[in-house]
Amino acid sequence: MEIKTLNNETWAANQSWHDERLLELDAHVCRTTVRRNAYDAQSYARVERWDGSQWQSVCNIPFPLWPDVVKAISYVQKGLTLKAFDTLVEALVKKATLVLAPRS
Repeated sequence: MEIKTLNNETWAANQSWHDERLLELDAHVCRTTVRRNAYDAQSYARVERWDGSQWQSVCNIPFPLWPDVVKAISYVQKGLTLKAFDTLVEALVKKATLVLAPRS
């Protein structure tokens, strides 16, 4: 599956780090959203697909399964970049490609 990045942003707000990326996965426009909150239970990582009128859930990765390097991110850290979330986003995209792959 061909992957093209359309947009990406990382920012801090409300005791959280946020990472959002818009990707084109073959014919699908998808959004990965990661929120690393001060409370683990309020953190999430998900992929959604644009269906032409709204975002539809594709898959997620529960916090306990996140890579340790992403679990270690704290909302008080300064100057995080997109690279901080790359391992988790790569795992999300891999899972999404399996879900979105054409079936024969």
